[in-house]
Amino acid sequence: MKYYNEFDEDSVLYKKTRRKVRDLRAFYIHLICYLISVFAMLILPDLTFKPLLYWFLIITVSWGFGVFLNAMKVFGFYPFLGKSWEKKKMKEIMKKEQSGKKE
Repeated sequence: MKYYNEFDEDSVLYKKTRRKVRDLRAFYIHLICYLISVFAMLILPDLTFKPLLYWFLIITVSWGFGVFLNAMKVFGFYPFLGKSWEKKKMKEIMKKEQSGKKE
């Protein structure tokens, strides 16, 4: 499928950009579904019937954590195991391999 004539669809940059845009689109759909579902299908009915346990909080927090992890992936936010950690670990392992030591 050709979207733009000025782009080479076989190029690595084009494929990477297309994947990024699709990931962003999927994330926004996930976020909208989360917000609508939590409010319309969980919070409103639960608060309307005045329950003893606010069970919607468990689902909201669990699903919210999933949305947060999805956002981290899409926006490239890796505070602990990011690119710098990856490079450092690769250098460390390569150094061990070159010196003949196995992990």
